[in-house]
Amino acid sequence: MSEQLPVPDKKGVLFLPLGGCGQFGANFTLYGCNGSWIAVDCGMAFADEQLPGVDIIMPDATLIAEQRDRLKGLIITHGHEDHIGAVAWLWPQLKCPIYATPFTAALLRRKLEEHHFKGEQPKIIVVDAGKPIEMAEWKVTYIPVAHSIPESHALSIETPVGRIVHTGDWCIDEEPVLGIKTEAATFRALGDAGVMAYVGDSTNADVRKKHHSEADVEKGLTEVFKTAPRKIGITMFASNVGRIISIHRAARACGRQVALVGRSLNTMVECARETGYIDDGMRFISADDAADMPDHKVVLILTGSQGETRAALSRVARSMHPAVKMKQDDVVIFSSRTIPGNEAEINDIKNNLLLMGIKIVTDRDACVHVSGHPVRDDVAQMMDWLRPTTAIPVHGERTQMEAHASLAREKQIANVHIPANGEMLRITPEGVEPVRHYMLNFKAIDLGRLVAADSMPILERRKMSFNGAVFISVTADRQDGDLLDLQVSAIGLLDPESKGDADKLAELEDLLADKFERLSKPERLSEEAGVEAVRAAARKFFRDRYDIKPLVSAHIALV
Repeated sequence: MSEQLPVPDKKGVLFLPLGGCGQFGANFTLYGCNGSWIAVDCGMAFADEQLPGVDIIMPDATLIAEQRDRLKGLIITHGHEDHIGAVAWLWPQLKCPIYATPFTAALLRRKLEEHHFKGEQPKIIVVDAGKPIEMAEWKVTYIPVAHSIPESHALSIETPVGRIVHTGDWCIDEEPVLGIKTEAATFRALGDAGVMAYVGDSTNADVRKKHHSEADVEKGLTEVFKTAPRKIGITMFASNVGRIISIHRAARACGRQVALVGRSLNTMVECARETGYIDDGMRFISADDAADMPDHKVVLILTGSQGETRAALSRVARSMHPAVKMKQDDVVIFSSRTIPGNEAEINDIKNNLLLMGIKIVTDRDACVHVSGHPVRDDVAQMMDWLRPTTAIPVHGERTQMEAHASLAREKQIANVHIPANGEMLRITPEGVEPVRHYMLNFKAIDLGRLVAADSMPILERRKMSFNGAVFISVTADRQDGDLLDLQVSAIGLLDPESKGDADKLAELEDLLADKFERLSKPERLSEEAGVEAVRAAARKFFRDRYDIKPLVSAHIALV
């Protein structure tokens, strides 16, 4: 990458989102001041249909890797995948200390153990909420907030220039199951001390309806469980430990036992036990144990709320799970929100379940889910508490960020700026100004390795998915270059079992054979020249006939 980050000066705080702006997920934000940097969160996002065969994308850390000697730490606000999912993959480029509270640290350790790092090993520094961390020019304090995972925190980032409050993910919940509230007094005190800039979660900023509490969800689940005649399956984000507790309480109230189905759920419960959020008296059974119990005595918590193909729910919906079988009149509850972009996969699962005669319950039918993100009224409350000079909406698509910015203007916040990924801003006590825009390219997990999202294999798959692929095999005599055989396959384009398509394939083979035979002898004996000639002819055939540009691959064997 030819572009380079400047060395931060004393004129202000540089702010650079490398992910999480204009999209859900992949949250990764840099702050720079007086010669040093810190990073906040390092998460993944779901890939869309433009990246066939890819499930996960994450930010590119190349820009900050070039100054990693100035990177003082990676500060993790909480343990959701969109905030920690890229840490193990990108840490070799960062090589900096990782700061996290105990529960998040437990999750990170398990992720890091799955990777093998050469030489220097990642160092996790466990921090206490309320106790400042000092790193060069930075003093960062974790502030507990309510959210759908234990130990979510906003950050008070103090610099020589002024204070920034980075909210992370949060909400206002008066009855959280895990007992952690977003305390008004703490944020009012920050506002009284002065907040140069507020960098805030936009996820539900366009939602005007006030959401329920997690305690209401427990009551709603209990009511649904009471009326279910047979087996109950419930899918949710595995990280929502409060929801797991709510499900367990509701199940016990209805005389049912709870099974965890999916590796991530078991990992989450292990970490919650390790850090004291789930006590030893709260027991769970395995999917195999549940299979041996009467259907009306079981609740199955299933991974895969976002339609992930390999997760438990998808396999159940395709009748392919080895231990879990669901039948007519069973109930499946969707206790989560749909992340934009995952609608088609989730609808496919629902359709399969409905074909099996299974009843589906969502938050439209009963109080079975509540968001862990602030709705419009919550965001307004936070702004009233902090009274910042500048507001910078993050964590959302453009729609949510615009709604957040509009509310900030209504609140008469003097400076409001909606950033894009790669847009560097300078924050000062007087306001915010754009510095420059960096062109970013996300990374993808493909075949178990980290590659550029626009790497050749992915681009070729995308081209094949939209335009098909043509494979040409040529055999020629190695002495004089005479054509011995030529065969063509047009995958996703022409069906050799169809008379009309078979005729077109034969026509294409004749055209390519003629093109090859018209080459000079040296060209026929040059694999490079022969390949390029037949590839160009095949591309022209499909462009002229069908106005498409398939992927064309040719191979010449001289025998």
